[in-house]
Amino acid sequence: MDSRKCAVSGSFYPSNAEELKYAVSGFFANVKLMHKNKTSVIVAPHAGYGYSGQTAAYAYSVLNSAETFVILCPNHTGLGSAVSISSSAQWETPLGNLQVDAQFADALADALRIERDDLAHLQEHAIEVQLPFIIRKFGNKVKIVPICLAIDDFNSLIKVGQAISEIQAKTKTKICVIASSDFSHFIPLESAKEKDSEAIEEIKKLDVSAFYKLVHSRRLSICGYGAIIAAVKYAKEKGMERAEFLRYSTSADATRDRSSVVGYAALAFY
Repeated sequence: MDSRKCAVSGSFYPSNAEELKYAVSGFFANVKLMHKNKTSVIVAPHAGYGYSGQTAAYAYSVLNSAETFVILCPNHTGLGSAVSISSSAQWETPLGNLQVDAQFADALADALRIERDDLAHLQEHAIEVQLPFIIRKFGNKVKIVPICLAIDDFNSLIKVGQAISEIQAKTKTKICVIASSDFSHFIPLESAKEKDSEAIEEIKKLDVSAFYKLVHSRRLSICGYGAIIAAVKYAKEKGMERAEFLRYSTSADATRDRSSVVGYAALAFY
């Protein structure tokens, strides 16, 4: 496929380029951090910008420049294969197109013994909403490797993170890894805060095994936990030892409905 079209432009974020630039620039302008130590691995949310855009900006505010941004997300649609690396040549956005790094994507697909496939990406929002943040901060010349995960097996998720690290070392490509994930879904505010705090503590320790067990034992509704596990594995392969919590918010901030919220977190790895 030559070009992956926008699926949620006009609903999750403005379809008008000037409105979109203004919105994302506003989010970046409102970021208040004690420091902005740069990193190459982040966790960022993927809801509509009115809900999670500000929290996403916190994650992107500390992200390093790179040649290629490897973006991992959960599969919300049920379409496509277990691990879907986009087969499109480029992804369209209202701010211009971003090229897919075909060399890196092909090498990664070979390492994972899969075919590149776009079916999982056609209606998926979790990577698309990240792209305007990347473009506003780094421009249109950078490349992306979009990866949609429909796997739950711990070892398979670890292999994805390991493979990204190996291909990065082999190709010498300067990459950043982005785990696209929201946290608790549709539970009361206090419960969401408690559960998400517990999960974030395990992520901060880079303890993917404990995090995975917690997700399953507590039946946490963190949609992109697989993306987080793969990203943490990559971070550990690159010598990172801790994650820093940057911001937490919920849908209640926008809706004022505390009875059923979705949680959003921004984290960076060092």
